[in-house]
Amino acid sequence: MVESAGFGGEGAIRQRALAPSRLETFLFWSLIVLLAAMPLPFGSARPWAWSLAAVIVALLLLLHALWTAGSGGARLRVPAYKAWVPVLIASPAIVWAVVQTLPLDGPWASPLWEAAGEVLGTDLPGRISTYPFAGITALMRLTMEIGIFALALVLCRSRRRARVALAALAAIAALYALYGLIAFVAMPTKLLWFDRWAYLGDLTSSFVNRNSFATFAGLGLLACVTVLAQRLDDAVAQSPGGRALVADLLSGGLIAASWPILGIVVLVGAILLSHSRGGFLSVGVGLLVLLGLLVMAGRMARAAKLLVAALAVAVAVLIVTVSGTATLERLGQTVLEQEERGRVYRIVRTGIADRPWLGHGYGNFDFASRAYHDGSVIPNYDKAHDDYLEAAFELGIPAAASLVAAVGYVGLCCLVGARRRRRDVVYPALGAAATALVACHAVVDFSLQIPAVAAWFATLLGLGYAQSWSSARGGTA
Repeated sequence: MVESAGFGGEGAIRQRALAPSRLETFLFWSLIVLLAAMPLPFGSARPWAWSLAAVIVALLLLLHALWTAGSGGARLRVPAYKAWVPVLIASPAIVWAVVQTLPLDGPWASPLWEAAGEVLGTDLPGRISTYPFAGITALMRLTMEIGIFALALVLCRSRRRARVALAALAAIAALYALYGLIAFVAMPTKLLWFDRWAYLGDLTSSFVNRNSFATFAGLGLLACVTVLAQRLDDAVAQSPGGRALVADLLSGGLIAASWPILGIVVLVGAILLSHSRGGFLSVGVGLLVLLGLLVMAGRMARAAKLLVAALAVAVAVLIVTVSGTATLERLGQTVLEQEERGRVYRIVRTGIADRPWLGHGYGNFDFASRAYHDGSVIPNYDKAHDDYLEAAFELGIPAAASLVAAVGYVGLCCLVGARRRRRDVVYPALGAAATALVACHAVVDFSLQIPAVAAWFATLLGLGYAQSWSSARGGTA
């Protein structure tokens, strides 16, 4: 909402400063193209892929910063405190991750440095981090994800761009799921154009790991359901009600909502055929949060709420009945303590107990955890399969808590915004639901360590946060 010009013309000047620009449009579509491309090279889980993505995000941020600075800050659409509060909450983790890579002799240094110096016959400068280069790489990826969140926050403060971004991400995710379904049937032994080396018999689309794909597809499913809610609410809002509502829905409403419905069908089918137990359950939690917030939304038409809930439940029941047998069987057979993952958790907890405050170095789990292997698991178990435990192992408990708290703060703001906003409630509801999904899956897997998944989550969270307060309270919409 922009102030009127008034007698002095100050409002008119600010209105011109805040008008959409070609640079903003370029930045917006560059971000969408990047998000569309990141899932393709195995979820960008390769050094060249995540490094290229980080360089692109840095350039986009630099362009936006220069453009904003050139206007003396007049073009910044987000109140400063909205952007800085989550950064300040996360800053202890970021600063500590940097400190862990610096030369630091004494009792804080990892004992492995002293042992390595004795073997080599020289004095090596000690560090908290077991392998500093891995820490620098992990920091680069974390700052890339924060940068994507920041871009989504400032660019999707515009209601028009938020709507376009939501539709684009929903369609992109559905296309990846559709490719996965086709490849699952026609090329079951291929991952893209490579011979599949893992997860034969599971649908993973362009990802290697079925759990990572399930999380990515779950985020896309939440986006599709949100688009469906938008389209049905638009149709209901334009109808006078009664018989006219039914006629309008049959003639135009369901047609406008047809592609998100198809997207939901494709994504739910792909998630079930991934046979990911954690993915299935966490997506269910995310959907419950999203549908719950949409149903409780005060401004959204009641007919649209009921239609969204009914269609979502009907599609889920139908596809579970048709293709979900294998996933449900795996759920029934799950006994965590009998799996190797339970033994990994015990190793991780031992490592945390050794250095609860200092940690072993950000991004260092693969290297530092080897000192704790007791022969009960394969030696190259490079992930803890629990992002919370792994963060505490690497950063120490206080720094890990600050990182989790920063994400939790933004997710909570989205939840509050979904309850308080009178319009555009779908966006903060989506942000809260995406947070619930990844928070649940992070307990049993490492999907947030796949750059494409983390980037999509950062975007949905930034989009939801950007629309979690009204235009009357600062910024534009």
